[in-house]
Amino acid sequence: MLIANAVVAAVVAVLTGLLSPQTCVTTTGVHFGNGSGVPVLQYRTCSPSFDSAATFIIGLLVFVAVTVLELTLTARRILALRREQSVIWRADDEATMHLHNILVHTRQVASAAYGKHDRYLRYFMGEIVLLESKLREAAEQKDLVVSSDEFQSPQDIEGAFRQGSRERLFRYTWPIDAAGSVFTSTGWRYFFDLTIRMLAEETLTGVRALLILNDEDLLDSPNVQRLLTFYSTIAHTEAKVVLRRDLVAIAERNEVRKDLIDFGIYDDSLLYVTEHANGRFSKDEFRIRLYLRLFDTIWSSAGVVIAGSQGMPPDPSLSLSRLLELDRSV
Repeated sequence: MLIANAVVAAVVAVLTGLLSPQTCVTTTGVHFGNGSGVPVLQYRTCSPSFDSAATFIIGLLVFVAVTVLELTLTARRILALRREQSVIWRADDEATMHLHNILVHTRQVASAAYGKHDRYLRYFMGEIVLLESKLREAAEQKDLVVSSDEFQSPQDIEGAFRQGSRERLFRYTWPIDAAGSVFTSTGWRYFFDLTIRMLAEETLTGVRALLILNDEDLLDSPNVQRLLTFYSTIAHTEAKVVLRRDLVAIAERNEVRKDLIDFGIYDDSLLYVTEHANGRFSKDEFRIRLYLRLFDTIWSSAGVVIAGSQGMPPDPSLSLSRLLELDRSV
């Protein structure tokens, strides 16, 4: 870095010397005769306005200025990196503390065991082995299989995105198999409410939903129409409708299993796929790109999308609570 700065300073100094304006002096010689002086010869000399010392000082100032600028930028980058890493360090310290406590308590349980088949010891050894297996899968395969609903708190959604990301777009599919209620579980109603609240709080900057219908006739059902109206009413949300058979055909061409089309994508940071009774989180970049490509391909395909919320008139009276109430009444 210093060598490059010195070269830049030297180049600036040389150019300053070459391009600086010149100061010229004209000297006239005089011949004296008969008591008077007669001009006989003129001399004109020119020299640069900046001498060698001035040029050196300019080069030195340029060198110092460039060096200070680079050091400032480097310091800012290091500070930003340390701020990002501080979160990881705190998480590592917290994990280390809990692992230490697990080791201490395991030794206490083992020391009080009646033998190698002690009920307490066997139970907690099974839990420790299970935790080890989950940690290994998360570390090596970047997958986490859970049996509960997708997210439980605003912090869960915020933590789904990389730290510092400004655009936090949540894409998800919504399979609708039959007429009637579109909110088929308490967990889904809770999560839908949570995402709308996170939009209002700007934890999410946008929501895109693909409604997957088993049959085109479902598009005319009151709950689906009401749901599209709700999306058209809420800012930064949009929904489009596609038939299951079309989505399945495109999924197979994009190397996505046709039975795993109920999913959510958090930018390019995290993928959640419903797998029957379980759900799988994935940070695997290749798998996230597969599902992103599938979603965006369908989203931008006018030949596949059969309807959308943009074609529905907004209804300011249709609040979230009203939407859920009408959905339950069907």
